[in-house]
Amino acid sequence: MTFGSRTKGKCKICRAPYEKKRAMQKVPDDHIDCAIELGRREKAKKDRVDTRERKSKAKPLSVIKDECQAAINALVREEEKDLPCISCGRFHEGQWHCGHYLSVGARANLRFERQNLAKQCQPCNVHLSGNLINYRIGLIKRIGLEAVEALESDHEPRHYTREDLIMMTKTARAELKALKAKE
Repeated sequence: MTFGSRTKGKCKICRAPYEKKRAMQKVPDDHIDCAIELGRREKAKKDRVDTRERKSKAKPLSVIKDECQAAINALVREEEKDLPCISCGRFHEGQWHCGHYLSVGARANLRFERQNLAKQCQPCNVHLSGNLINYRIGLIKRIGLEAVEALESDHEPRHYTREDLIMMTKTARAELKALKAKE
């Protein structure tokens, strides 16, 4: 409420009501301890933000790649949650993975390519090493033979910068959040 040029406010620390004399005033003039505590809290918050930024800049590229892969994998699993395993075609109650048709070890350039990724059951991905023959058959059914052949013949190197990977991670997380919000 406005009373002339002054408004009512509550102390940010002790929540005591007072009349503000300045627009940016956060504590009453006579609450010295509250002003000191507020200064400590604001400095601690700024320090936490600075530390988070420094840690982010100090992350090795491999960690950023792994975070990006995890975000993209989660997005693929969510997008395809109603589809069966691409390799064996079954639904089960076990763990679901995001399998690569062309493995990261063999074709690192296709690591983040959406057409190279599909929801896969844990037995096919782990115990059958991707069950690649059946994976290819399932992939042809989903995206077509021409797209699979184009994927197989793609040997163009991809060089992602830190910023590219961070942006891809943020994008995948935002898309995942939007997908989950729809439900």
